Amino acid sequence: MIELIIFSLNLFLISLIIFNPILFVISHKNNFFEDTEILIFLVFLINIFLFFSFFNIFNIYSKLIFYLLLLASILFNIIFIKKLIKSNYFLDLFFIFFVSSFLVLNIFSNPSLGWDGNFWIEKAKIFYEVREFEELNYTIFPFYPHLGGYIWGFFWKNSFFNYEIIGRASYILIYVFSIFQLCSKFKSNNYNKFLYSLILIFLTYRLEYFTGYQDILIFSFILISYILLNRYKENPNIISLIVFNFSIFLLLWIKNEGVIAYSIFFILFLYNYKKNRIKNHLYIFTILFFVFLITKFLIFSHLNDDLILQEGISIQNFYSNLKNPLIFFSKIFIIIKYFFIKIFYMPIFVIIFLLILFTKSISKEEIVFFIFVIILYSAPYMFSSDASDSERLIWHLKTSYDRMLLQCMAFFLPYTLKIIKIFNK
Repeated sequence: MIELIIFSLNLFLISLIIFNPILFVISHKNNFFEDTEILIFLVFLINIFLFFSFFNIFNIYSKLIFYLLLLASILFNIIFIKKLIKSNYFLDLFFIFFVSSFLVLNIFSNPSLGWDGNFWIEKAKIFYEVREFEELNYTIFPFYPHLGGYIWGFFWKNSFFNYEIIGRASYILIYVFSIFQLCSKFKSNNYNKFLYSLILIFLTYRLEYFTGYQDILIFSFILISYILLNRYKENPNIISLIVFNFSIFLLLWIKNEGVIAYSIFFILFLYNYKKNRIKNHLYIFTILFFVFLITKFLIFSHLNDDLILQEGISIQNFYSNLKNPLIFFSKIFIIIKYFFIKIFYMPIFVIIFLLILFTKSISKEEIVFFIFVIILYSAPYMFSSDASDSERLIWHLKTSYDRMLLQCMAFFLPYTLKIIKIFNK
């Protein structure tokens, strides 16, 4: 029991660090979690973590960094307590902490890592054990990004006891927060955001996602990036634009598949540009987009020479399939078959399809966008095996397609909430 209390306290301290109110209290906003200052701080914090991960000096002093971040948050909570009480900050924070604690208990009771989790924890151990960044090259999959591993290792190292679960618990906080923040933007009244959040968490949560897999972080930062893009659309300015750029930049460092979401946001921005036509914003966004993309590849080329999505995936495989039209289309059929199998693992997908079929609230453009996103997240499987091998394709689909669809689903949730809000009027 005492262990569980200490564990909950540790989770609460992490939530104070992640949800630091500094940007909110210096703004003139009135509703903390309904505004995006908290998102901007989180994006800023995780980008700082990414920077720290490259230099061992920051790993050596990670405890000092942890307690400085915690102290800063506590001080801001004390100094600006009146404003924070008026903004419902403490009520919203308690909700996020309570729901996260409930979900973390599930991990605490089932602490085993998933298959890929055993690979990802190697990266977390590099930072937990204060080893050099270059040692990532000696992990099982050195060509996999490491940001999730750094977050995992940072909070694991700075926990009250030596439990790696504390590091994974930070993923749950970010996951719950991203859904809550999305629901706060779509609420029809102050308490519907709690109801919507619980519904979406119920429909999207699976213990497997928190057994060391990184896809839940991709899912969360897609939601966060979507909200920040929406913020820019509502009030186009350079600061909002740069924050959005830094938000999608994080996707590249969580998983290699993050480049798919990164590219989708590029397309969404270009689509938005058709409406606002602010040329200097287009230039700034495009330059940052490619600078960040090239930076990621340059750092990885320094770390190792294997700039690949995953072992066994190659253009040669795709070309081999393309040269054999019957095999090519048979593999497309296999992917479609597993798509309809996997969506029943994810109730929210079925609900989205029912909403599309039986409501007129989603436009043709949005339906085309849904199909486009599904195709982009399915296309990599055509590169996973050559024309002589269908078994490898089936193996990839069985073991990873549901997690690819989880990332895909993050792009659909805002539209789902839009329909729910219409029904609730």
